[in-house]
Amino acid sequence: MDTKITRAELKRLQTLQEICIETYTTFFGEYWVGNGLQMYLQDQFGTEKLTSDLNGNIIEYYFIERGEQVVGYLKINNEVSLNGFENKSCCELEKMYMYPDEQGGGIGSSAMHLLIEMLRKKHKDILFLEVLDTNDTAMHFYEKAGFVFHDKTKVKAPNFKPDLSGLHRMVMLLG
Repeated sequence: MDTKITRAELKRLQTLQEICIETYTTFFGEYWVGNGLQMYLQDQFGTEKLTSDLNGNIIEYYFIERGEQVVGYLKINNEVSLNGFENKSCCELEKMYMYPDEQGGGIGSSAMHLLIEMLRKKHKDILFLEVLDTNDTAMHFYEKAGFVFHDKTKVKAPNFKPDLSGLHRMVMLLG
């Protein structure tokens, strides 16, 4: 079946909210202490936040679909800058998650290719992302897609386990 990415609209808010919460919790639920996970999920995926994002143009969510089935999602921030690329049109891939049983079959690579082509058509110069430095699988995936290491940073969120908070910022030149 063909992979496609489809921009999420307000009428599919519940579907978006469900996949965001389920996939994030599956992959990173254990990275938080106390009520950190619940606070993060509400901050990032609460109804009010997602409604605001979907009604604006700064943040864009895309469903990753195989056939008619939603198997993952992408979150793009269109109004960001990156040190060293201040005069370039940058965007950040803030999130890319798929259900675990959908990984490894090429759907993620296809979705990434579709995203890159779409961003090039929008005349974006730079796509960057942050990935946990302990997530070797994701770093390898992004390197294979064409991203290169740019610099290091840390997760800046209360109740995120400090020993797991290292991030690699990776960049891809689109233009």
